Amino acid sequence: VLNRSYQELAEYYGTAIVPARVRKPQDKSAAEASVRLVETWIIAALRDRKFFSLHELNEAVAEKLEELNNRKFKQHIGTRRSAYLEEEQAYMLPLPAASFEAAVWSAAKVPNDYLVSDGRNKYSVPYNLIGEKVDIRV
Repeated sequence: VLNRSYQELAEYYGTAIVPARVRKPQDKSAAEASVRLVETWIIAALRDRKFFSLHELNEAVAEKLEELNNRKFKQHIGTRRSAYLEEEQAYMLPLPAASFEAAVWSAAKVPNDYLVSDGRNKYSVPYNLIGEKVDIRV
């Protein structure tokens, strides 16, 4: 079951979220191993350098990432860049013009005065919802 805000994010960007199964750590190992490889490879390559601005650091990380993406695979044909261009790029969609705006969801039971609160503000709802449970999106 996905968090409601997370589901909205996926719908906004037109993607699917497939959570790992409960108590099945092997479901996450491939993705985590890839992230660990990239992180370790870049940090190791830059560990002895000193950076004096975030911009300078980001440029160095981008250079190393480019280098990693163009390195040949050991057990497969090609590089990370060629795999992306041949297998994944056709499925990529452009990002929406506006950024996603996150919301916080909560639930409340509508009282007799038909005013629900998000903790800071009160909102009136139709009187026929008195006694019903409603979702609040802020």
